[in-house]
Amino acid sequence: MDISPGLILTWRIAGYEAIQTKHQYVEIEHIFIGLCKISDELSPDVMEKMGLELNIEEIQKEIDILNGVFRDFGLNSKSLIPKIRGMLKQGKYEHAEKVIHRSQKCKELFKKAEDIASSYGANKSFLLYLFLAILKEPSEL
Repeated sequence: MDISPGLILTWRIAGYEAIQTKHQYVEIEHIFIGLCKISDELSPDVMEKMGLELNIEEIQKEIDILNGVFRDFGLNSKSLIPKIRGMLKQGKYEHAEKVIHRSQKCKELFKKAEDIASSYGANKSFLLYLFLAILKEPSEL
């Protein structure tokens, strides 16, 4: 299944977050931070910096839906970021390459998001489905 431009950007934000906090893999918490930060990261400058050529209008539509869900749950995505970072703590892994991989749990999260997308008849996984996958099994998060 394809993934949406918003999901691609979230994945990149999460990877950057994992590298900055010195974690070996992108974890579910990094993905959640990516979901919380995506509104602030949607600009042509950021896209160019990340080497992405994605449709900003399409991503904005996804963000609007996601932000509506955050509002419906009474959540302030910006205030969640430091809390999630606090859960993760600082790692010690030094990245020698510019590539970072998802943890097995994170890969399973993406698979759950695909399953949710399929259950709604979607042919692409979007931000909302990833958020719903996190909510299905939130663990400590």
